[in-house]
Amino acid sequence: MNTVYFMIPASPNDGFLSQIAAFRRSVDSALWRRWRPRVTAFFAEEFDPAVLARWYPHLQDMDLVFRDRRLFTEHRYFAQGDSRMSMVPADADALVLVDADTFVAGDLEDMLDEVYAKDALAGVQAHYPFPRKDRSASADPWAEVEGLVSEPLRRDHRYLFPPRPSDPDDPEAWKCPFYINFGVLAGSALAIRRIFPLYRRYRQLVSERLDGSFFAAQIGFALAVAESGARTISLPIAYNYPNDPVADATYPDQMRDIRILHYLRKTTFDRQKVFANAETYRGFMEMELSGSNALFRDMVAERLGRDYPFPAA
Repeated sequence: MNTVYFMIPASPNDGFLSQIAAFRRSVDSALWRRWRPRVTAFFAEEFDPAVLARWYPHLQDMDLVFRDRRLFTEHRYFAQGDSRMSMVPADADALVLVDADTFVAGDLEDMLDEVYAKDALAGVQAHYPFPRKDRSASADPWAEVEGLVSEPLRRDHRYLFPPRPSDPDDPEAWKCPFYINFGVLAGSALAIRRIFPLYRRYRQLVSERLDGSFFAAQIGFALAVAESGARTISLPIAYNYPNDPVADATYPDQMRDIRILHYLRKTTFDRQKVFANAETYRGFMEMELSGSNALFRDMVAERLGRDYPFPAA
């Protein structure tokens, strides 16, 4: 069997630790025939030992990696994210880099087989263009960073969602490079090892060019892929499905076959509180929900149960 590592950047608090415990349960509940899953979480902040002790019984059979806290002081949250690429386990055949607010909902083995066989990087396109630094300039935000790479960027992909009323009324503005939402990034272990040094360089260059943009990591990864010529696979939205009504309206067929659900939207419930304690979990179970939010609640109830799954030890 091949081995896949799910790598999660996190902060050592109740919100993140509860999400990681839920993610681990979702991995355990999936059907694994050809792949052996492992889950690793990376921390670089100061932590309260009492909080860690509270969650430790629910984080068994996974790896918790605590990096030097000076890395967090220097690189902030990039410290955890970088660790996922710089510390690829020796026995890994493939990696899936995921945010803590994700939940495995279906079969991933066909995707992993393809990523491994092609030695490729895979992900779902980003939802929208990243904010432009100069809104008076071109409607294409990539014009602001294109000069950082040696060749013109090929805009042979499209953003995931249709344009909003506030977006440029220009079909060309909706074309983009391989620019994925960083909530889920899959790749062969070799492909991740190869791309990391270039990604780190471009992330820093983009951050400097765009004044510390929140999207520097996603943009830097897109530029690293373009510069390296790495083999890529653009996955359907089912592999990083957001709990978003726009997604539900645009991709109803994909909503019926979700493989990884990304509960990043906070308009209906607080993702940091869903699994944190019995009261918030019960409230989530009793909420009136629709669309992908209702699907997520049903997935959680089926895999974790309607009663709170993480009682204090």
